[in-house]
Amino acid sequence: MTTLSDCLTEIAVIFPEMTDPDTKVEAIPLTDGFSNRVYLICWRGVSRLVLRIPGTEETIFYIDRAVERIILRHAVSAGLSPDVVWYNASGCMASRFVPQPSLAWTVRHNDNAIRRIASILKQVHALPAKGRYYSVFEVIQQYLNSIANRLSGARFINDEAHLESRLTLQKEYDYLVLIFHQLRAPEQLLPRVLCHNDINPKNLLMDDADLWVIDWEYAGIGDPLFDLAVVARSHNLDTDQQKHLLYAYDESLFDRVSQKRIKEAMQIYMCAYGVREMVWMLLKYMTTSDQTFWMAYQDFKCSARLNPFYDSL
Repeated sequence: MTTLSDCLTEIAVIFPEMTDPDTKVEAIPLTDGFSNRVYLICWRGVSRLVLRIPGTEETIFYIDRAVERIILRHAVSAGLSPDVVWYNASGCMASRFVPQPSLAWTVRHNDNAIRRIASILKQVHALPAKGRYYSVFEVIQQYLNSIANRLSGARFINDEAHLESRLTLQKEYDYLVLIFHQLRAPEQLLPRVLCHNDINPKNLLMDDADLWVIDWEYAGIGDPLFDLAVVARSHNLDTDQQKHLLYAYDESLFDRVSQKRIKEAMQIYMCAYGVREMVWMLLKYMTTSDQTFWMAYQDFKCSARLNPFYDSL
């Protein structure tokens, strides 16, 4: 595993002033990084870089760091993401610090903010279509398979000390399978494009002047309506705001596809997004034993605002 010290040593090759005996380099942990360890790197009293050290197993979580790097290069060139100044083979990455903050999970947008988000989504979808196909339904199934494999592993089968934990996790797995099987992938209404697939409030840096998209590790070729649905759901848009988002994204959209079909697809994708988040959190807990993810899973599951199947509890 690459350590913080390893990263700083490599970054100092690019910024030799970091090694000056009179220079104090600070690495301040940022709480927004849920999947990864993220640090604000400062020296000489100035915020300089944001460092990401991956904390997620790539294969299990459907991440391809090589593809991410290619897509990120296009995003930076298009002015959609802050400049990347350093990257290594392990997926560690340092980006130029920008002052725009990420958004709160409880964010509420005005019409102008929705138009800006729709515009940057349109730009994301215009990037070169690189990477593998991303279907949220296939990803959820892969995550569920990984959970099932761990539940049947020797740690749970042969050790009575883990029996209670196994029964609890099995119950949660059964619940997630039950709600997942209530979903059916919508018809493909729009051409497939390069999608980010996770533009939640923490992956947008935004103020009145600038807007950036970060964390491209789940980007791939997919349905643009899924990206729009993630924004609609995770940014707490009401029905009128969702319609405004779609019009701002493509004002001729409803001339080509009926509003009813778009609305149905969006609703399915919003539900799928919620299920993906819950399955991800449970799998993350099982791969790390970090109680933070267990509590996050329970909070999400027991929230009527977040869990699209809350009424079935």
